[in-house]
Amino acid sequence: MQGFKQTCKAQVELGVSASRLWATIKEGSKLLPKIAPEHFSYVKILQGQVGEIGSITLTKLGSMSPGGEEELLMKEQLLEVDDQAMTMKITEVEGGHIAVGFTKWQPTVKLVPLGPERVILRSTVEFEGDLDPTIAIALHMEAIPNLFRRVEKYLQETG
Repeated sequence: MQGFKQTCKAQVELGVSASRLWATIKEGSKLLPKIAPEHFSYVKILQGQVGEIGSITLTKLGSMSPGGEEELLMKEQLLEVDDQAMTMKITEVEGGHIAVGFTKWQPTVKLVPLGPERVILRSTVEFEGDLDPTIAIALHMEAIPNLFRRVEKYLQETG
């Protein structure tokens, strides 16, 4: 397969306030391993501060993630944060999708408030590489709703 540039999108509607969900996303390195350990074993800040553009994290994916140790560990850099638009963009710089052959994997998360306790979460991934992206796309399309339903449940239970 020749090199490609492609985008995949996933979205999920959730029964929580956009502001609470946004705060949770921004504090992801602290909260996501607690909320969804099957998705994230741990997230460590390697450089910078939580939520700071340019910061780099090391993430070990949880038991739901396929692959060997190299794919389960990934370094990500925060590229953009827009609190007003509730948008965040990161890029994988090592491990994860890069370890399996993608040359670029950049997820963007955007929240669209629908009301006081309703929000749509949109996840768009821009990616490039020389391998068939079918499995990675399918996993992304399944993982985003699954992960954020867990986050929704946590936020509802912790009021």
